[in-house]
Amino acid sequence: MKLAELLAGAGLPAAGAGGEREVSGIAFDSRQVKPGTLFVAIRGQASDGHRFAGLAGQAGAVAVVGEESAGTGLPEIRVTDSRIALAKLARSWNAGAADGLKLFGITGTNGKTTSSFLLGSVLESSGTRAAVLGTTGYYFPSGRVDAPYTTPESLELWALIARAKREGCGAVVMEVSSHALALHRTFEIPFDAVAFTNLTRDHLDFHRDFDDYREAKLRLFAKRSGETWSRPRFAAINLDDPEGDGFARASEARPWTFSRSRPATVRAAREALGASESRFVLEGPGGSSEVRLPLAGGYNVSNALTAGALALGAGLDERSVAEGLGKAHGVPGRMERVFRGQPFEVWVDYAHTPDALERVLATAREIVTGRLIGVFGCGGDRDPGKRPQMGAVATKACDFAVVTSDNPRTEDPQRILEDIRPGLSADTSRWVMEVDRARAIRLAIASARPGDGVVIAGKGHEDYQILGTVKHHFDDREVAGEALAWLGFRS
Repeated sequence: MKLAELLAGAGLPAAGAGGEREVSGIAFDSRQVKPGTLFVAIRGQASDGHRFAGLAGQAGAVAVVGEESAGTGLPEIRVTDSRIALAKLARSWNAGAADGLKLFGITGTNGKTTSSFLLGSVLESSGTRAAVLGTTGYYFPSGRVDAPYTTPESLELWALIARAKREGCGAVVMEVSSHALALHRTFEIPFDAVAFTNLTRDHLDFHRDFDDYREAKLRLFAKRSGETWSRPRFAAINLDDPEGDGFARASEARPWTFSRSRPATVRAAREALGASESRFVLEGPGGSSEVRLPLAGGYNVSNALTAGALALGAGLDERSVAEGLGKAHGVPGRMERVFRGQPFEVWVDYAHTPDALERVLATAREIVTGRLIGVFGCGGDRDPGKRPQMGAVATKACDFAVVTSDNPRTEDPQRILEDIRPGLSADTSRWVMEVDRARAIRLAIASARPGDGVVIAGKGHEDYQILGTVKHHFDDREVAGEALAWLGFRS
């Protein structure tokens, strides 16, 4: 593609005499530049891409897009915001990739992953191939791709959309993180529909405060001053969350509200929550249908309503949605059962916020007949304010809690545990600190008796532990299985 054509498609300034140069690709990392690449200089949290424009030029870049002159001697296209420019260029480079696809975006603190999987199940059941992009991976008909980010940079995101179309998908369902919204990764995505699950404290190591976090989420529902924006046809919004009414009022897309307890466009009625499934009646604008969701917990009914509202708004009927929800499979690392024939339950879950941990432990409490044992920690180099909150939630809900490490990164793991301590129960017989996560898991499982339940929270699907700046292989599910085998349970 000619540089002039690429820039024009993105609505960016022309490159003058350099417009006739052939562009073979786009990159925002100078290490990825090859002859013919258009280099976009982005300011990151740790480094500034403008400093590496010279290296990009040496590697064969044909031009540089940036917010200031890089002094490379190459054609330079000056823009106000390089990330927005990257998003526009990514869409121009992948022109037509979204044509014929229904694009769904789901945001919120918790529930994005499960809601995405449930919507994918509903779409597949109704005959629409769907790609699902999110925290646990990027899933296509041809297989799964590892996900470095919940929502990747705009350049990769558009490449994933193009792949979905090549593989015959009719829809793409994606989790949309607050980071992605704040950094304009989804800026040019023409969503058909978007959804809001809930909003609780998270990512305050990245956002200035809770208001800033909320503001980032709202970008999916309403344009901000000076921004262009492709308005979704409708927005599914959870009225059971305290922030739901505010999101509904702010949404520029037509709201399709959903609730388990309030009047809404889509509702769950006559709920019956069991140990392995949740039954309820899905009530929508076109009627009602009974759902047998193969997931436990009231919060999964909310996730099902998120998926159901999006599917109903997109034109499916209540019966088709109910059938699709009933065919759903478990989500990796979301109340994932580890069973080797033992007379007690062991689950691994991704819960790493106070709200998510409270929900998961409440669900486990409904299932177990004996004691509830929890294993949890808090990540290093992340919001320290939630550490005592996590401790309070765990020791209130559990009969016994093991406080341990969860990706300590560059912080002292023992210091993180000490930050959790103020929130722990005053009854020191109900908790113990064990900084080594493997030993903590073995301790919790070894203390379980028939009828008990063990919840290992924080990492879920992750198969690594970050110590310092290095990832080491570590999978809670594997460690739990080994602990059970050591106790003699192998079936």
